[in-house]
Parts: sequence; C-alpha cells; structure tokens
Amino acid sequence: RGIVLRLYNTTDEEQTARLKAGFSAASCERTNLLEEPTEALPVTENCVTLTLAAKKIATVVVYGESIHE
Repeated sequence: RGIVLRLYNTTDEEQTARLKAGFSAASCERTNLLEEPTEALPVTENCVTLTLAAKKIATVVVYGESIHE
C-alpha cells in the first residue's frame, strides 16, 4: 500500500507539480481514478515531478520504503 494523492489543475494551462515526501519514498506511480497504475514516475531525493493538463485531476500513489509491497 501507499499514500494516494489527488491533484487538480484549476487553471486553463498545463502545469507542473513537484511533490516532496516527508518520508523515504521508494517509488511512485500515476494511476487512474480507480487507482490502477498507468505510469511509473521517477523519485529523486524523495521528490516527484509531474505535469497536469488544464482542468484535469491527477492521481498518484507514493510508496515509502517501509510500506512498499
């Protein structure tokens, strides 16, 4: 299991989000709204960067080293 985050881009333009985990992040996945994986996202120094299209919701799951399955 991991920590599920939902991000919403309220603007009319594509935006970049940078998430920083307050724990040792082992991996991260972008998912659909049913939390089914769609894309692996690289984790660098406990940070994940992703692009959000205009007026769209993004769901990501961050897995910590102690909770990674």
